[in-house]
Amino acid sequence: MAHQLRQIGRIVRPHGVRGELKVAPETDRPEIYLDLQAVLVGSDNESAVSFDILSANVVPSRHGVTAIVQLKTVSSRNEAEALVGRLVFARDADLPGLADDEFYYNDVIGLPAVDQHGVLLGTIKDILEAPAQDKLVISRSGRADVLVPLVPAFIGSVSGDQVVIHTIEGLFD
Repeated sequence: MAHQLRQIGRIVRPHGVRGELKVAPETDRPEIYLDLQAVLVGSDNESAVSFDILSANVVPSRHGVTAIVQLKTVSSRNEAEALVGRLVFARDADLPGLADDEFYYNDVIGLPAVDQHGVLLGTIKDILEAPAQDKLVISRSGRADVLVPLVPAFIGSVSGDQVVIHTIEGLFD
């Protein structure tokens, strides 16, 4: 049985000449790179190959933060260059546990969104990440999508089978 994998980044470019990689983290906790012993790299989770991590660092960048990662068997700039554009995954079991009010974004995409009374509002289509606050994109049959701020005032609860939205007047009109 395959391990459950989570995408945690994308390789952007080589860093230096010894095979280090610049990775754009795709997580709100980029510091997880500091604790991982291994990652999987590939164009998708089926083709991803496991690499042991020799070292990792998280540094400020124009886009927020960048992870600088040295993989055990990647020791030259050319080897690093060959991995540019590939996705970086981690096994669920290797990631830190989530608090009760935390969830992985890709776990809610496709779930129904219901209001506090259980009435179906639509389906979670995407999550837009923005500097001020992230937003759920809720698609509705035959109507415009609705953006709901991902803040406690609007998000009632998230479970494996639905997301409860605290609606306010005008939000879904």
